[in-house]
Amino acid sequence: MKMVEEMCKKVHDVKPFRIKALMMEKFHRNSDILAKSYEDILKIDPSCVTTLKKLIGMCMEDEYSRESLIEMIALHVEASFPEPEIWKELASCFSHFFENLDEDRMSVCLDDRSGDKRNQQTYSVRYNPSPKMFTSTFWALRAKWWLNRHFSPGMLETEIKNGMLIGDWEMMSYKAACASHIYGRDFGYVTKVYELLKNSNNREFFNFLREHTHRRNWNTIYNFE
Repeated sequence: MKMVEEMCKKVHDVKPFRIKALMMEKFHRNSDILAKSYEDILKIDPSCVTTLKKLIGMCMEDEYSRESLIEMIALHVEASFPEPEIWKELASCFSHFFENLDEDRMSVCLDDRSGDKRNQQTYSVRYNPSPKMFTSTFWALRAKWWLNRHFSPGMLETEIKNGMLIGDWEMMSYKAACASHIYGRDFGYVTKVYELLKNSNNREFFNFLREHTHRRNWNTIYNFE
């Protein structure tokens, strides 16, 4: 293990990190250190779905936080075109954060519409429904990039054709669920898939998407349309 760790420090290559993770799985399974090993692999090779699924499994066993998991999924989404299972897990993470907001995010704004300083000043209160971690500039830029990478009209058209050919609506359903959390229920990708599923015979995916689209929308910083 010492030799492998030294190699990890010297080279920016995924192989020693994979060896380290395998050794820990077999001989020294500490959940925190093992999770860190998986994260190191994904930071070098974010397209590795096998490693990502191991972190998802650890999260299901309460050995890994959802805050960390959603960042690793986001890395994977940026580096690849994920399979339906990953989109479903991402939608699940979004739902989790909205259902468990750590605090009421309120902002108080000074309101003096008359322009007369002698008048008594009043205050307005606005509710911000977004979990803190998603209000950063980084997440806003990430969401903007995904508009063209994963949720463009051209991408949707291709997915619709594939869905009709093989009868598989899984990918679009899970992606639309994610998009409804990111961009809101009125986002084009979401409304199109929602109507297609509504008119189809697949009630399972329609009910899944309907559940997610009826949740609270994101902050307006993601209203790019």
